[in-house]
Amino acid sequence: TFTYTLVAGPGSSDNASFSISGTDLLTAATFDHGIKSSYSIRVRSTDPGGLWIEQPFTITVTAVPLVLDAPQIAPGGGEAVLQWSSLPNRFYTVLQSSNLSTGFSPLQTNLPATPPMNSYTDSVTGVAMKFWKVSAQQ
Repeated sequence: TFTYTLVAGPGSSDNASFSISGTDLLTAATFDHGIKSSYSIRVRSTDPGGLWIEQPFTITVTAVPLVLDAPQIAPGGGEAVLQWSSLPNRFYTVLQSSNLSTGFSPLQTNLPATPPMNSYTDSVTGVAMKFWKVSAQQ
């Protein structure tokens, strides 16, 4: 079996953000694409006979779209509760539309993150159809 370790050297500037367990590369922190989109690590692979090779790698962090859970409509149809996964140190904007062909307009801006979940309650009284979109502010 081979063993893998993070080692110092060219390309190891972000080793502290990772760890290795067996053959798995693990993150030591929550990554945020808006803050840092790539990390440099250096890995040593050692074979059973003690021979080794080192190689730098670039880990790229991609933006993950927000997933908005299906709105929960209160009995009687008076309110819709929107919920989504949130990240620390973020602010969100809730947008609304009653007709997708006309686009969305802001309903609430600068909502602070409340990890692990954010929620927003909106009135749906007297509305035949309503759509929501949540966007993260960088």
